[in-house]
Order: sequence, then C-alpha cells, then structure tokens
Amino acid sequence: MKMAKKTAIAFLKLGFPFLMSTSLSHAHSITNPDQIKSLNETLGLRSSSQKLFIYGIINLNCPCSQSSFQSFEEMATALRPNAQLIVLDVGATSISSFMKFKKALRPHFDLRYDPKKKSVETFNARVTPSAYIVKDLAVIYQSAVIDPSKDPSPHYLSEALKLVLAGKVAPSTDGFGCMIEN
Repeated sequence: MKMAKKTAIAFLKLGFPFLMSTSLSHAHSITNPDQIKSLNETLGLRSSSQKLFIYGIINLNCPCSQSSFQSFEEMATALRPNAQLIVLDVGATSISSFMKFKKALRPHFDLRYDPKKKSVETFNARVTPSAYIVKDLAVIYQSAVIDPSKDPSPHYLSEALKLVLAGKVAPSTDGFGCMIEN
C-alpha cells in the first residue's frame, strides 16, 4: 500500500487532470431514501435502524482509491457489530478484471463490483474514493476517505465514524481523488 500512496502523491504533484477535489455537500439534499432503499435492494442488504451502513465508492484503477484500501481494512475490523461496510468498485472494466483485483487484495470487508454505477447515481458521487455513512436511509455523513497528498494522511472517515458512534455530528469533508467517468 505504501507504493500506492507514493504513486498517488506523484500524480498529485504532476497535476494529472483525472485527479480532483470536489465539494460533496450536495449529497444530503440530492440523495433520497428511495434511492438508498433501491441500492440496498440491489445489493441484497436489509436496512435496520440499529445499524449504520458505510458505503465506500472506489475505482481500483485509481491511485487514490488504492491508497484508501488500508483504511477500509482497518475500519472493517473496528466496525463490527455497530455498522456494515460495503465498498463498491465502479472502475473495473469487467467482472473478470474485478475478480482478479479482489482475489489479489483479499479484503476483510464486503467489496463488490458496481458495473452500472448505481452507487454513484445514488450518492451523486464525483470522485473515488468517497464514503457515505447512512442511518435510517438518510446520509448523515459524506467525505473523502483519506488524503494521500498529506503525510501522514488524515483518516477522515475513521474519525467521522468515531464521532457518529459516540452520538455526535461529524463534519463532512470535501472529496478528493480520481474523477468518476460516466
């Protein structure tokens, strides 16, 4: 993972056009409960008022998404039984390429292929990686996962989850990463 972080930082310094920062503050007002319910049905998830759902949207071909993988791994262990982490890859070009990545990565969280980018549509995501904490079919937090341009990288999602689990409001952060192509 250190190589992925170095790659992401190199891309940032070169100013590659596919890397961007974007404000995600619009997700609260655009995402409606029916969209989240539909996504959950597509994924075979059952909503529960007792459980938080954390959705990560990544592109396994994006250096920023690759840099966030370790953060998702750490969260998956810490979450149980308070929340469920679902990470959706929207960048694989086929199920076989996704399965090759997944087999090599061996994630300890629910990593799924989202070829139709239903998660992108649901949350109006613009960059990968991005993350959304959902409770009772409502987005209560959206953010970047980490910021690979900083060393050490802040773990925005982990910090937000700690606040949410403590019953506090977590401030949303702007997204940072690779643009999502339609």
